[in-house]
Amino acid sequence: MPLPRPLENLYTQQNRLGAISMLSVLWSIYAGALLTLGLSFKNRTLRICGVAVLVAAVIKIGAFEILHRPDFTTAFLNPYFLTMICPAWTLVVFALWTAWFKPLEDDMERDCYRSLGVLGLFLFITTTSIEWFFHFKLSPLPIGPMGEKTAVFFATASLSLLWTVFGVALMTLGLVFRSLTLRLCAAVVFTATMVKFAVLEMLYRPDYATALLNPYALTALCPIIAVLAFAVWTNRVKPLEDEQERIGTLLLGLSGLLLLWIVLSIECYSYFFANPFLFAAETDVQRQAVAVASLSALWTVLGGSLMTLGLSGRSIVLRV
Repeated sequence: MPLPRPLENLYTQQNRLGAISMLSVLWSIYAGALLTLGLSFKNRTLRICGVAVLVAAVIKIGAFEILHRPDFTTAFLNPYFLTMICPAWTLVVFALWTAWFKPLEDDMERDCYRSLGVLGLFLFITTTSIEWFFHFKLSPLPIGPMGEKTAVFFATASLSLLWTVFGVALMTLGLVFRSLTLRLCAAVVFTATMVKFAVLEMLYRPDYATALLNPYALTALCPIIAVLAFAVWTNRVKPLEDEQERIGTLLLGLSGLLLLWIVLSIECYSYFFANPFLFAAETDVQRQAVAVASLSALWTVLGGSLMTLGLSGRSIVLRV
């Protein structure tokens, strides 16, 4: 029995997209074979061909799979994600192979593989983030019915948890194996998390009557705590040898400290504004005055804490 034309067009389009996504698996196999032969027989031409095939697979993913991905109710266990991670992990595996297990003699080619490995790593993070976003957007949360705006907010805020896990894993591996590349990738992930929070979560935050114990604050505090912990570790507990990198982690920690101040201020203001009965505030002007006054108390506590920690740890950064 033939399908109606609209369903037939949709079925044909999905089949076409599925066929295009399966090319990633085929191209990853080709590239893996070419790179393996090129490394085994020390043939640069085969290695260049393998890299070209992988780069073509990455471009295809960016042009087709990511832009035309259908909505799946099952996250991660769907054909698009499974096919998109094949070239990503192929790049990462061969970058690790040529950097640690079987280093190449040519420094330029080794740096090229390292750059491609970083590309594959961020492709994996991007595809995982897309799956994570659609999973939280389409899955019902235990808070009752949600509107489209609220669902998008929770899906976006949940990415902070995922990116924090990636950042912690990359920074830990970078410190354990003394890899500057992994530490820089972790810094980029943490920076992207904080920028996303400043651009999206702060603009679309729903009103909560509970301070700190809400999805907005909890997802924001995760990357902040991770950034502050690594800043203290790399500058105090186990200082890095490179002074410039140590300064970079210190600046990242200061960004996390500034973001912590902003998050606590927003939570404090929203809590006292949403609970006017605490000070018998009846009008909006009175509620706003109480909320603003509460910020002075909060900032005094934070300033005193930073000054105390700065004096105890002899840190001019905290005192400033």
